[in-house]
Amino acid sequence: MTIAIQFAAGTDLDFKSLEWRRDGVEVLSVVDSGIGPVVALHVPEGKLSALEGRVRDYLDKDTATGKPKNARLVNAIDAIRHAAFEELWTEDTGAPALTEEPRWFQLWLRIGDGVVREVVETFTVAAQQLQITVEPGYLTFPGRIVIAAQCTRRALEQAMSLLDVIAEIRAVQPNAEFFLSNLTPREQADWIQDLLGRCTYSAPDVGPYVTLLDTGVNRAHLLLRDAIAEEDVMAVLPEWGGADPEGHGTEMAGIICHGDLAGVFAGSDDLVVPHRLESVKIFPPRGANPPHLYGWVIAQAVNTVECGFQRSRTVISA
Repeated sequence: MTIAIQFAAGTDLDFKSLEWRRDGVEVLSVVDSGIGPVVALHVPEGKLSALEGRVRDYLDKDTATGKPKNARLVNAIDAIRHAAFEELWTEDTGAPALTEEPRWFQLWLRIGDGVVREVVETFTVAAQQLQITVEPGYLTFPGRIVIAAQCTRRALEQAMSLLDVIAEIRAVQPNAEFFLSNLTPREQADWIQDLLGRCTYSAPDVGPYVTLLDTGVNRAHLLLRDAIAEEDVMAVLPEWGGADPEGHGTEMAGIICHGDLAGVFAGSDDLVVPHRLESVKIFPPRGANPPHLYGWVIAQAVNTVECGFQRSRTVISA
């Protein structure tokens, strides 16, 4: 990996002291960022701990005056750790802040020439010494082991021996269990109101439309009412009504508008729903469509929206 280390302005340090060619650690460049020098280091896989060990060896040697030799390198240790973590972080979002609140991470470990179980056990033992909780289960891919660990970013940075084994660090995406199982209906309503306060919906007849052919849509749902107009809840036959007695169409509408709600609820960003919804119910209230009429039903559903409204639309069928 190549890691960039930011030093404070006025740092009086021989940056070549960060280079150990025997281990393949090489200083690539030193540039002035305007707030201090930035050193780019090339570090081969498995050599982060060697780099830290060399720095600590320097610290153990005293100068002629009895002071630790190259004591300024102490500051470089944290800089190297931070830079290494950010190099290993592969999510599109920025690396997590240095807070004291633990969070879950996906750690993608390099297998190398090791045995999977032994790699996991060795990493787990080392992690536990740093108060890092490692889940017992893991997944394997060619050359990689994926484990889940709960800790702070700072804890992961404490030992370069752990970072040496890690090929990637990713976030653990939230799931819906908390919102579906752990909250009361009133608490769920609070989360919905919070999301509504962050949502902006496309105005009628402005954005493109997604046409849903399903069991209907219950537009009274708070997260859908501003995305689909009353006149856009239709059915193949008007006497069927456009309401959704089964729930499937309404759930599909929620996915079309908001995607994975677990991630949306857990975030705090403002959200824009750039398209509108229209629904055509293609199932009768009782019974089912005979197979020989499947084609006619779909044709009638598409004809219902295309004859009624001239819009840019994408049709999705159940």
